[in-house]
Amino acid sequence: MLYMHYITMGTTTISLSDEAYKILKAQKMEGESFSDLILRKFGKGDLFPHSDQFLASFL
Repeated sequence: MLYMHYITMGTTTISLSDEAYKILKAQKMEGESFSDLILRKFGKGDLFPHSDQFLASFL
């Protein structure tokens, strides 16, 4: 069974296995959204922190 988050303004749909959903749900604090959990666990920083260096290597 897959769990789906439906698209609304400013969100993206993802599919998770039962195992992944259970792991995320177990880590989620009371009142915390799954988005908040993911940001807390993985950070809010630049998705491509070395992109400037990578691009500069081609110049």
